[in-house]
Amino acid sequence: MSHTVRPTPGWYVDPSDSQLLRWWNGTQWSEHTQPMPSRPVLTEAPSAATLSVRTELPTGSPTKAPPSDSVAETPPSEVPPPTGSPVRNRRRRTGAIVVVLLVMLVAGSVGWYLWQRQQSSAAASLQTTDPLGAAPVSPADGAVPGSCTDVVSALTADGTSTQLATQLQSVAAGADLADTAGFLASIGPVTGDLMANSGAACLAAVNAGQGPAAYAVFINSFQAAMTGGTELVNAGLAQPGGLSVEQKAQLSKQASELSGATSAVTKDAPVAPAAPPAG
Repeated sequence: MSHTVRPTPGWYVDPSDSQLLRWWNGTQWSEHTQPMPSRPVLTEAPSAATLSVRTELPTGSPTKAPPSDSVAETPPSEVPPPTGSPVRNRRRRTGAIVVVLLVMLVAGSVGWYLWQRQQSSAAASLQTTDPLGAAPVSPADGAVPGSCTDVVSALTADGTSTQLATQLQSVAAGADLADTAGFLASIGPVTGDLMANSGAACLAAVNAGQGPAAYAVFINSFQAAMTGGTELVNAGLAQPGGLSVEQKAQLSKQASELSGATSAVTKDAPVAPAAPPAG
């Protein structure tokens, strides 16, 4: 049975750097190194007993031992001395980590710069762009355009808007649907023509900042009560059970909004001229 005989402790050529000598303590490579001497290094002549035994260490010659490196001897084993270069591997790993960190830093800086530009552009856009659909609000005591005066006078002086709100509220409370349907049909043609002319002109003037916003609210509320009220009343007439709870709630809401809008404009509405006596 043959065993691998380890070399005796001494200085040998470093397996990872041929320009250095590294101390072999008889079991493993130590951390002690020294430069390769310029003069030839004498090698130890092998004894006759070890000529036929395989050695796995590079040829070299031991010199004086380092200051302190005592390692207990262990039985021979088949494990060869290390031949790799852990220092070189550590340097490669460190370099790879540095490259990855630099790439991440550059990518983060570019992303932050682009995000800042996007936020700045969005803020500038909000400052220079007017919101869509926002109608300017005029002071309550501003001048009232003639078209607004005409439509409000025609719908409030004879109590048309108040009657419409009362009819819708009554139907929501359970009144006869046929009576309200007849009322809506009677005022529909006149109010429809008024809204298409004076009403549209009044809305345009208010949206342009030339009249109080209360007039636009009144016109929109009256138009919604006429259109929505007619649809709901006709639906109630067509349904076997009449109006549903949800439909009654919608009619009540439309009536309340119209009453509030009417009160906001009637305080300044002109009084309609009295009709001449029948003669």
